[in-house]
Amino acid sequence: MRALLAALLAVLFAVPALAVDETTDVELESTWYLALGDSLAAGYQPIGDPDRDHITRASYPDQLWLMARQEYPGLQLRNLACPGEDTETIQLTHDRCQYEHGSQWAEALAFIDAHRDQLAFVTIDIGFNDFDC
Repeated sequence: MRALLAALLAVLFAVPALAVDETTDVELESTWYLALGDSLAAGYQPIGDPDRDHITRASYPDQLWLMARQEYPGLQLRNLACPGEDTETIQLTHDRCQYEHGSQWAEALAFIDAHRDQLAFVTIDIGFNDFDC
């Protein structure tokens, strides 16, 4: 688990953040916000559509994205979060959430690699499902 978190931090710190300067003309049409995590990041709600695994547009990434668009007008959200994800399953292929690159972790790394110069920021919410409540 510590190795996973250390690897994630290493990847995130290797990605340059885009600075927005109001005095310059910056092309923002392809600026991205990447969200990773569990049900909190996915927007899971009991009242959500069961056909969509109860995922709604009420997640904190959705809310943050709406606020951040004031500073980043062309900001796009890529939310890879999966309900029930924990620090082990984020690295695994499973039936609940399917990704082109296998796991949420692999999908995130591929997205970061493909959009390295276009990332405004990345958030991750993971670990709550590691505890037996």
